[in-house]
Amino acid sequence: MSSDSSTSFIVSCIQTHPKMMDVAGNVARQRPMIEEAISKGAKLIVLPECSTTGWVFVDAAEARTVAEAVPGGPTCNVGQEYCTKNGVHIVAGIVEVDGENVYNTAVLLGPKGFIGKFRKMHLWAVEKNFYTPGDLGLPVFDTPLGRIGMHICYDG
Repeated sequence: MSSDSSTSFIVSCIQTHPKMMDVAGNVARQRPMIEEAISKGAKLIVLPECSTTGWVFVDAAEARTVAEAVPGGPTCNVGQEYCTKNGVHIVAGIVEVDGENVYNTAVLLGPKGFIGKFRKMHLWAVEKNFYTPGDLGLPVFDTPLGRIGMHICYDG
């Protein structure tokens, strides 16, 4: 991490409208947007909450059908390919499964691999029916870009 406070870089915040339950399709639609951000010099690319699944499920069982491991799931693997190949960092909102629990999670990936994750703590309205509240606190991660903390929606 650089102690030079004048270090600057481009952050690209990508807005998408994910199709519910269509992980492969949503990831495919994100690819050209990520590639455009990289081509314009972005070093940190941020994708929305539940960017690969949508976020309003019928129940926890439905959410579990599109949830993935963090790291090691398909969304993390695709993001990691971009990070490693292009020297970028990506924050992506995904639905995570960990044992019996399903979380609304933000993952942080970098050129050297998985850096960390944040699980949404303050669930809103119907989210309580399918997500488990986050249990990781408010982690902050040291990166070559600087310190990065994440939150999701109501946690702000």
